[in-house]
Amino acid sequence: MAGAARRVRALMSWKGRLGRAPYAVVGTVLVLVKFGLDRLLAAAFDRRWGYADYWSPSAYALDDLPRAQWGFYAALAGIALPLPWSGCR
Repeated sequence: MAGAARRVRALMSWKGRLGRAPYAVVGTVLVLVKFGLDRLLAAAFDRRWGYADYWSPSAYALDDLPRAQWGFYAALAGIALPLPWSGCR
């Protein structure tokens, strides 16, 4: 148990290094968590969300985005903001 706690602390610390395999596992888990959160958020806004929506999320250009969709995309950005922290090591 102490080894697992030490690993979690290492993941949340700016000190030390993380090997390739743990980094890949953490990255994969975070991608899956983010995708699940995006799907839940889309469902809350009565929208569908799939893998292709990351490449083409809207039929509108950003400056033509209808005001009704601003909340959805702002929420997506809010969910995404903490994730880059995991790769800043």
